[in-house]
Amino acid sequence: MLEPDNPYDPRAIAVWANVLRGGVKVGHLSRGDARDWHPLLSRFAAVGRMVACDALICGRGPGNETANLGIFLHLPPLEEAEEDVVQYEQAAGLRTAPREVAD
Repeated sequence: MLEPDNPYDPRAIAVWANVLRGGVKVGHLSRGDARDWHPLLSRFAAVGRMVACDALICGRGPGNETANLGIFLHLPPLEEAEEDVVQYEQAAGLRTAPREVAD
């Protein structure tokens, strides 16, 4: 979820878990990943949509006294995600199909 009012980085992207049940913010993408993903996620936010992915939450194994957990996001390659967004935008009528150029 975009965080344009984040005092540390206006391109911050928060990571939320269990959004369909109220949700809880579990962290942020790194600055580098946020910079890369921000333009794509902004396109979804502009039409009131959120983006979801599979994730693995792990930590606190047997005998481990730490309260920390880690979350690993299963994100597609950015180019693949871009193609998916273009297809979504075309299907939703937000973008016209590219015109074929005649030789």
